[in-house]
Amino acid sequence: MSIFNHNWEKSRRSEQGQLRHLVIIAGYYGFDNLGDEAILEELLNELNSLCGRENIVVLSHNPDKTASIYQIKAINRWHWFDCLKLLRKAKLLVSGGGGLFQDRTGLGSVIFYSAQILLARLCGTKVLIYAQGLGPLRNIFSKELTRLAFGQSNKITVRDSNSLAMVKEWGLAAQLTADPVWSLPSSALPEPAREMLETMTHELSKLPETKGINAKRMIIGLSLRDDPLLQNYHLEFLAKGIADAVPDQSAILLLPLQAQRDQKPLQTIEQFLSQSGLRTHWLDPSILAKPSQWLTLIENIDILIGMRFHALLLALKSGKPVIGIAYDQKVSQLLSDFKQPSLSLGADQYQCEAIWPQTINSAIAAKEDLANMIKGKLITTKELADKNIKSLAEILEVGTAGDVTSIYG
Repeated sequence: MSIFNHNWEKSRRSEQGQLRHLVIIAGYYGFDNLGDEAILEELLNELNSLCGRENIVVLSHNPDKTASIYQIKAINRWHWFDCLKLLRKAKLLVSGGGGLFQDRTGLGSVIFYSAQILLARLCGTKVLIYAQGLGPLRNIFSKELTRLAFGQSNKITVRDSNSLAMVKEWGLAAQLTADPVWSLPSSALPEPAREMLETMTHELSKLPETKGINAKRMIIGLSLRDDPLLQNYHLEFLAKGIADAVPDQSAILLLPLQAQRDQKPLQTIEQFLSQSGLRTHWLDPSILAKPSQWLTLIENIDILIGMRFHALLLALKSGKPVIGIAYDQKVSQLLSDFKQPSLSLGADQYQCEAIWPQTINSAIAAKEDLANMIKGKLITTKELADKNIKSLAEILEVGTAGDVTSIYG
């Protein structure tokens, strides 16, 4: 147990009055998934300005690590009795953000997060559905359970128009915001990450440039994750498209956003890329303590090719063009909103061979135009994301709309 958590446990009994002011955060936290950890970091930024970090508790799969990284109180999300004791004295349960309510991976997620909400309401604790993205909800049971849980909540905010339409179809009121990570500020890179980028840049600078429209040396970020639809031929033609489109004096930065799920496909495509003579570099995720540092890292690449929603989001937030691999509706929607090219996992081997390299080549040739398409949409999306803190302030009954606006400019 970390010192931070140990000291909190020692003083819990003498802090009963303070516990009545607790805000409990529930989500997919403590699983080393960059996207969810980025949501948590921004949510903590927002709550810290409203209720103070000492009044916040995170339900985490790895509470000691969560407490250490964010200097916050955290308990094990699987210990329901401990959660119940806190909920009986808490002011608010924040459920989210992210895609918690989906049955793509089975019914377990919907049951787990619905139970948290229903238990909170039984304890008299307010519930805020925070910037969530719903679906897919293919099973009638998961859809009805989600509808029931949302119906018991005090306030609902969702991060996309499809989720808003679903909630309204259930006859419930909801507000459209945007993923909290759009509001996340970047933070300084630690020394090992700066050294890695400097080494890559130095290596590229020593190589002679070739002539042509795409001759400028490039760093391409690559984010993949395992998926039943992702086959080796997808990775083969993805590598071929990259090799054909980028100059030889380029580097591919392999980005494992959740190592246990991303390692295998990245290793496979590394083999294909090395056959084409392209230089690959692995990012060691352990050198970046917080998601805000990932944001700074991605600001140093030229284009990102990725599957993971938050890898694409961080690149777009940095104004970088992307090529997305649409394994999920949320990725398809994001690419459509920002008018960025998409590669379909529904393509068979022959379609993939014909379409994927061509799409990659066209996108890299037009990367400046793609970057320009991001600008206007980025402003409006950031404005929507900044509504999240206003929703928190309203349900916590803290300050005024003017106060919140002054915090976020």
